[in-house]
Amino acid sequence: MPMTLSWHSHSGDADFRLSSRHPRTLLSYYIIFGALHEISHAACASILHIIYSPTSFNEFLRDFLADGVLAVLFRTILARQCVLPPLSLLGSDDDRFVAWAESMIRQSGWIFSVVLAALVCSIAKLRMRQQKTAESISTVTQPIVIGAIITAVEALWTDLLCLSTVPLFGPTTLHSAGATYLCGNFGVIVINTAWTSADNGQHTLDLLQRMISVTMMRGAQSGGVITYCKSKRFPNKSNPTVGVRSRVVNKKRTDLSKLIRAKVKRDVFTSPANTFPSDGFVPFFSGHTRFATSSKATFDGTHPQRWSPPTCHRMYNFNIVPDRLVAVDASTSSSFSPFSSSAADFPRPIRVENYVTHNGDFDFYDLNGKTYDLEVIQKWLPIATGNKLPAMVDSVCIAGFVDLIRCQGCFSLSARYAICLGMPTSRILGDPVAANLPSLEDYEAIGVLFETELDEMLEAGNTVESISSDVNKRRVLVSKVTAKLLREPRKTRYIFSRSSRQSDEEHGGEGLRLFAVVTIDAFFDNDLLNTTKIFLANASGSFGLCITSSLDAHRQLCLAARGQTLSIALYPKKGIVCFGSEQAAVKVGMTAELPGGAPDALGKTHLDIDNDDLRLDLDDLGGEICLLDWGRRCFKSPAVSLPNRNVPSHRLMNGRVDAYLLQESKALHTSDVLYHRMTRLTRNQFIKPLPVEAQDPVLKDIKDIPRICRDIQEDWRNMNKSTMSFNRLT
Repeated sequence: MPMTLSWHSHSGDADFRLSSRHPRTLLSYYIIFGALHEISHAACASILHIIYSPTSFNEFLRDFLADGVLAVLFRTILARQCVLPPLSLLGSDDDRFVAWAESMIRQSGWIFSVVLAALVCSIAKLRMRQQKTAESISTVTQPIVIGAIITAVEALWTDLLCLSTVPLFGPTTLHSAGATYLCGNFGVIVINTAWTSADNGQHTLDLLQRMISVTMMRGAQSGGVITYCKSKRFPNKSNPTVGVRSRVVNKKRTDLSKLIRAKVKRDVFTSPANTFPSDGFVPFFSGHTRFATSSKATFDGTHPQRWSPPTCHRMYNFNIVPDRLVAVDASTSSSFSPFSSSAADFPRPIRVENYVTHNGDFDFYDLNGKTYDLEVIQKWLPIATGNKLPAMVDSVCIAGFVDLIRCQGCFSLSARYAICLGMPTSRILGDPVAANLPSLEDYEAIGVLFETELDEMLEAGNTVESISSDVNKRRVLVSKVTAKLLREPRKTRYIFSRSSRQSDEEHGGEGLRLFAVVTIDAFFDNDLLNTTKIFLANASGSFGLCITSSLDAHRQLCLAARGQTLSIALYPKKGIVCFGSEQAAVKVGMTAELPGGAPDALGKTHLDIDNDDLRLDLDDLGGEICLLDWGRRCFKSPAVSLPNRNVPSHRLMNGRVDAYLLQESKALHTSDVLYHRMTRLTRNQFIKPLPVEAQDPVLKDIKDIPRICRDIQEDWRNMNKSTMSFNRLT
C-alpha cells in the first residue's frame, strides 16, 4: 500500500501520496538535503576550531581539502560523507574535551536535518492552507518534503543512534565493542641531550620519523607519541613534568610518519607552553602505530592510551621529583623548615598521569582464582577508577590497570588498589551495586589516617626509604594504622574490612589489619617495575608493552614482551637508546649523525667492546620485562622497590643506563653477563644499516633486482674470498 502523509487544514484534508511521477526531482532534493547535512558537520568543526584554536584553523582547512576540492565535493554530494581532520588540531589532549567535541560535531548533523525537515514541512503545510487544493502544488512540494524527511530519518539513525545504515537500505550493525590490531611500538631515549637541543630537535625528529616509517609495516592507520616535558602552565609544587601526547589519524594520501613528526614538533619543540628541563633531565619518546582489523581507526583508539585524566594526588617523595628543595604546605608539616632535607619526605600534591603503548591482545584477567573477560573488565574499570571508558579498545584497559596498580607513594591510591585488586575479597564485577566499592572521598579520608601515622614515624627521625627497606618498621606502621582504624566509626571500618563477616572487635581487627598490610605494602612496593610484573602475572593475551608514568619519567620506563617481539638497541657513542617491535626500526642509530659530531655510519673505528652498538631482543616466547633506568647517578634512592631488589642490574651504555630483566618463564637461563644475549650491530657484516629512503620505493626495488641476484651468486661462489660465505655457512 502507498504511504500517505496527511495534514489537516481549515479548508479540509489534504493528502500527499508517495508517487513515482517525479523520481528525478525527488532524487535531486534527496542529494541536496544530504549535502546540507554533511556541510553542517564541517561547519560545526570549523566553528569549534575558530573558537578554541583559531591559530590552527588554516591547518584544519588545508587538511580538510588535502584530497582536492573535487574529491571533497564528490564525497559530500554523492557519497554523503564528511571526512574531517583529527580533533588533535584543537590543541587539547584532554580525552573528555575531545569526546565532547566529537559528540558536538556528530550531534550537529541530525539536529540540523531534523530542524530543516520540520521547517520544510511547516512551509509546505502553510502553502497548502493558502491554496484551495493541494493537488495544484503537490508536484512541487511533495519531492521536497519527502527528501527532507528521508534525510532526517537517516541522520537520526546514523548520528543519534550511531548505527551504520537504515534497515530499509541494508543490514544494521552496531559499532564494534572490541578490535584486533596489528600494531607496532617504537621509541628512543635521549641520553645525550644534544639530540634535542641542537637545531630545535630536528635530529630527534629525524630519528622518530625513520623509526615510524619502518614500523608502519605493522600498521599505518593512526599513530602517536608520548613524551614528558616541563610545563609552564603548572606551578612547581604540583610537579611541572607533564605528559605531552601527540596523536594523529592517517588519511588515504598522507604519510603517517610525516604527520606524527609535524605533530610532535608543534606540541613539543615549538610549543611555548612546554620545554625540556635543563637540569640533567633525560627526555624520551615512546610511540605506536596502529592497524585496526575489525574496527574504525578513530582518534580515541589511537595510542598512546591513557585511562584517567591527569589528576593531583598527595604523594610522598620517593625521589619522583628531581627538585627536592620544594616548599611544603604549612598545613602539611608546620614543624619542619620548608627547605630542609627532611621536609621532602612529607606529602604534597603531585600531578599523576600514566600512559601505555601496546601491540597484541588483552583477553582476560585473573583475580583470586577467577578469570574475567574483557567485556566485564570494561564495565568494572569505570566503577573502580571513577572515570569513564575512554575508548572501546582493549589497550585502554591496560592503562586502567596501571592506574590502579601504580600507587607507590600515595596512600589513597594504595587503599584503592587494596580494595580493588589486593584483598582476598577483591572481585571484578560490572554492576556498581554488586561491586560495592568505596568512593574517591572514602579513599582520600582513609589515606589521611595512614599519612598521620607515617608522619609520626618520620618526625621520630626515620625516612621513607628506611621504613620501606625495613620489614620490622613496616610492621610497626601496620600496628599503628590498625589501632587507629579500629577507633574509626563502624561504617568506615566495614567498608575496608569486608574479608570478615563478623565484627572486627571479635577477631581482633584481622580484617582491618589485612587491609592495612596490603595498603602499606602497595604504598612502598608498587613502582613501575612491580606494576608491570603484577599486571602480566594475572593478564592473558599477547603483549608488546611500553609503560610510562609522570612519576617515573625523570629516570625510567618499563618494556615487556610476551607473544610480541620487542628489541632494544644501544648506541653508547651517540648517547641514544632505541626500542621497537621491529628489529629494523632500532637500526636507525647506525647511520644517524651525532649532532655536532662526525658521522659514524658503520662504527668501524670502534675497537672497544664497551663502545659497540648492541641489540638486545627480549624473550617474547617465555615473556620478559625490562626496566630501563638512567637515574642511578642522579638519585640516591634505589631504582626498584624491595620485592625486586634481588633482580640484578646490568650496566649498559658505559654505565649510564641500568637494565633490570624479569623473565616470566624459567625455561630460558639468563647469563650473568648480558652481553652474551646481545647482537652486535657494529663490526658485523651480517647486520646492514637501513638503506636510504627512496622517493619511489617500487621503482627502486625493480632496479635493485639485478644487483641482488649478482650479490647472491658471488657470495655463494665465494668470489670475494670471504670466510663468511653463505655457501660455507650452509
